[in-house]
Amino acid sequence: MNKIRESLTFAIILIFFAFFPVSLSALPVDFYAAVSASKDTNMIRMTENLYFQQLSNLEGYTVSDKRPEEWKKKESEEDEIEKIVFFAEIQESPDTAGWICILNAINQKSGERKTLVKIYDSYYKILLDAKLSLQSLLSSFGMEEEAQNESSKESVAGQEKSEKTASIEDIAGNWTGEPYIEKIVILRGGKGFVIYKNGASMTIQVSISGSSVHIQQVGRPNASYYPELPRDIALSVARTASPIEWELSLTDEDTLSGIKSTLEPSNNSSGAEQANIEVVWQRKR
Repeated sequence: MNKIRESLTFAIILIFFAFFPVSLSALPVDFYAAVSASKDTNMIRMTENLYFQQLSNLEGYTVSDKRPEEWKKKESEEDEIEKIVFFAEIQESPDTAGWICILNAINQKSGERKTLVKIYDSYYKILLDAKLSLQSLLSSFGMEEEAQNESSKESVAGQEKSEKTASIEDIAGNWTGEPYIEKIVILRGGKGFVIYKNGASMTIQVSISGSSVHIQQVGRPNASYYPELPRDIALSVARTASPIEWELSLTDEDTLSGIKSTLEPSNNSSGAEQANIEVVWQRKR
């Protein structure tokens, strides 16, 4: 009977190793807080959260959240197990209105450090480029098994395929997807309208660069464009608010996804603050 039990136990172990190889070979990654001197703390936290989410979704890695701690080099670094430390440095460019983003990945065992430096003309572009940047940085260590490398290549190819080069003709039509908006109408000439559920109508201008779709409010400000806010606060802040903007990418012929820059409720003196919200639009057939 004991021999039968031993045989069954051995068989179960073999089955476990056969069906769960990726979890055993996954590379540990410690994710630390972003380093930045920018006063736009909301944007920094949102970008940091997006990096964490995208990194956690990559195959071949197990991510430990070390925030809000910032990474500090240890003298005993060479004694650490084989794992990666990751953190981002995000700064406003002193020469332009853009952003400088430095991604850092450090092998705690060998001390090898890889960095990826990119300059963006808007922080929307940081968000849209997050997944590809992480894949490029981590793959430079070459520490994964061949199968994982192939999986990473397929993921990169899938991402490149998912962000299609768009044209106005491709996205012309009716869209929906935001809770306070009835529909978005994009015309072939590059203009359009946002129809709110409260009856308000906003004129928009649409421009495209590669796979990036930029949409901006045009015309006079209107408190009804901010249904998320209490009416008295919306009336107070709308007059001086920046135009509402969307930075989206066409992931397939019926889906636009990205970031919306608008006002949301806040505990500050005005009762509202600038915020960047993730949105997904679906074509309305």
